[in-house]
Amino acid sequence: MHKSKVLTFLAASVIVLSLVVSQPAVAGESCSSHDSARKFNSSQSIPVEQTVFASLLNETPHPVVYPQSYTVEYNTSYTIYGDYADNITISESDAVGAAIKHLKDYLPESMTEDLRVAEPKDHTYPGVPFVITSYWPRWAMTLMSPSFHADIFVNALSGGVVYANIWANRSQLLEFESFSLESPLTDESAEEAAKEYMQLLNYTLLPNAMYEGPVHKPAYFDGDSDYYTISFHQVVNEALVQYGQLRLRIETETGLVSKFVYRWIDINEIPTERVISVETATQAVLEDFTDPSEAQVTDIVLTLALTESYASKTPFTMKLAYRVRTVRWESYEFIVDACTGEILSKGILMSVNFDILYSPYLRVELVLAVAFGLSLLSHRIAMRRVSKGHT
Repeated sequence: MHKSKVLTFLAASVIVLSLVVSQPAVAGESCSSHDSARKFNSSQSIPVEQTVFASLLNETPHPVVYPQSYTVEYNTSYTIYGDYADNITISESDAVGAAIKHLKDYLPESMTEDLRVAEPKDHTYPGVPFVITSYWPRWAMTLMSPSFHADIFVNALSGGVVYANIWANRSQLLEFESFSLESPLTDESAEEAAKEYMQLLNYTLLPNAMYEGPVHKPAYFDGDSDYYTISFHQVVNEALVQYGQLRLRIETETGLVSKFVYRWIDINEIPTERVISVETATQAVLEDFTDPSEAQVTDIVLTLALTESYASKTPFTMKLAYRVRTVRWESYEFIVDACTGEILSKGILMSVNFDILYSPYLRVELVLAVAFGLSLLSHRIAMRRVSKGHT
């Protein structure tokens, strides 16, 4: 009897397996068939002038935007070389002052009472003020008060706050009228909260900003709250600039902008007349695999990619390239020179959009493993019943 059950289960597993394998992987239609994929193209991204944030546009870069003090090389590839070391002029006291002003201008006065800079004994990160000398030099510090603490980064060239992450007790926030809401935020009210934040703190946007949002994110753990994300991306001549992004996180329950990131470099033009086709870039990636037929391109975007930077130094290199994501057994991200087709880097994606789950080969392996495990369990249960029957 138990053998028939096992056989029945295995037959069902084969049917399920055949159904799963027959389903196309995500983005099953090859990206190489769409030359428009070379552009930054997202169904949710639109020019800022067509949004509620249009009034924030300004041709003059905001002080938090890093300047055009870089050199350009355009022989075979289009490459930007930059180093802001000589432009670092903001002192520690200036950075601390800018960070404190940022929080006091935004938060209710009752929240910023007794606001202070973290000390070594607080065991926080970033903690006491120090300069991060990477491709966007900035002062890093933690500010603390009895009701919250905040991680703050300040542009080391201009003194503008480029990052703020507020960690506050939700129950305390709800006591303040400024953040009390009769009902959770809607898409429109989340946009309004983000706009008010930027207006209050005098932030502006360059015309090459593309808007994406609002995106509602559910709470993943008990005690967490839902939130919205609102994002702006820098796009120049249809190329996504990896360096350029502005993101805000708005808490659904309170309307608080709890996280703010503004990382942008002033770039006016990126020449694209020598850019190779999407088909050529795709072929270069597929030929990197032993069997090209086993790999599939799921996403390809033309971008000015950060190809070289240092954690403890300021020099950086950015190159016009295709960012190509593929799946086989694993998910990969390739950076391909957009002018020569040379593969500049290749890395395994770790759960980025969970692309790995869409790999047809991995799905086969997962289904077989589950089928084998369940059939083995069914067999053991049946054997126990048989042994009990004999006793």
